[in-house]
Amino acid sequence: ISSATTLATPTSFSGSASPARIKLTWNGVSSLDTIRYNIYRANDINGSVTVLNVGSLNNYFVDTTVLRGKTYKYKIKAVDRNNSASNFSDSILVSTLGKTWFVSNTGDDSDIGSEVAPMKTIQNAINNTIAGDTILLKKGTYTSTVAYSIDPSINITSYFPRTKDSTFLKETIIDGTGGNANNLIAGNFTSISLTGLTFQNIPGSLHSSSSKIFVLKENIFKGTSNYMMNSFINAGANSELRNNIFSNFTSPIYIQGTTTIDGNTFWLATTNFSSNTLFNTSSS
Repeated sequence: ISSATTLATPTSFSGSASPARIKLTWNGVSSLDTIRYNIYRANDINGSVTVLNVGSLNNYFVDTTVLRGKTYKYKIKAVDRNNSASNFSDSILVSTLGKTWFVSNTGDDSDIGSEVAPMKTIQNAINNTIAGDTILLKKGTYTSTVAYSIDPSINITSYFPRTKDSTFLKETIIDGTGGNANNLIAGNFTSISLTGLTFQNIPGSLHSSSSKIFVLKENIFKGTSNYMMNSFINAGANSELRNNIFSNFTSPIYIQGTTTIDGNTFWLATTNFSSNTLFNTSSS
């Protein structure tokens, strides 16, 4: 390509978003030369674009520097090895939106965490949340060798509460095999909601701190002989346990203050149950 030749402009330029990431995609320019792409952004829909990223070899770009609830304007150019550039693409407007992050075993942690471009791991999604966000897990079995570290008060769920299709409940599984022997969940959160999930093979407690508010609804907890041997949780005041199924359960539940327990089914293990009572009250 000579310097007198104008490169074709990238086409089908579009964007998608999650609560705090934006993904841009376009059709690559056909050329025998190595084509790179420069991405331009304006932080105001009426503003002029400036360079955001240069030299991308891919026909996509993930912008992780955006703010929540804001609309951005983007354009791109194709550039060859002689630094000859195409015309600007048409501009597009993309808004960060919502409070839900999506996770799938087939996802990618470098992606934006939207329903069509999910992240791969629960912890990576957690790392992007703020208080009030939801992490929605697609069907699959999720494992971690360390406790999930959660600081903001968030919700973790499946599609089950939306659809009432029990396959989402039974096939969206958090598995503690090889994980932390003390807690499945750690961190400085004040409260957490877990809904429509199956938990299995958790060697320690779900969480042992006495100051956390747990809202557990419509989950399945599967016990094994070495499952949650000390305590299931030490639920803080105002916690809720509603419509869960506890199978082969081996651990007591410690509760404080006003804790709502309603509609649950408990199948206690015939051996290895670690307490004389299912529920214990705690004042600390």
